Amino acid sequence: MLENPKIWLVDDDQNIIDVVERAFEKQQLSCHISVFKGAGEIISILQSSSPPTLMMIDYSMPGMDGVALIEWLKQNPDTRTLKVLLFSQFMSKDLIEKAQKLGVYEVAVKPFSFTDWCVLARDLCLAGHFD
Repeated sequence: MLENPKIWLVDDDQNIIDVVERAFEKQQLSCHISVFKGAGEIISILQSSSPPTLMMIDYSMPGMDGVALIEWLKQNPDTRTLKVLLFSQFMSKDLIEKAQKLGVYEVAVKPFSFTDWCVLARDLCLAGHFD
């Protein structure tokens, strides 16, 4: 079991960031949440920092989209096994299949319960479902 797992939220929408942060606070989930506004920030941070336990990534972001970020993560030896939850307002069947082939643990189309998703994220981290 991991204590205070690190979860990175990658989303450019401040409203979604606020909702997710409130959901974690409301559930009193013992996770350390870091927020990033885009894929470029993640790539830069990972050059000098160890990866989180889990990433929650929005698909629709300016520049590099969520799937492109996941592809980059899967090519990097330090993040190849990182578990990812992907979400978006619009997602085609092909995109969902591509995400699943990349090893995304869960794909959600908005609207969905961010509280339930935050609990899922916490449970994945604490239960160690990272085989």
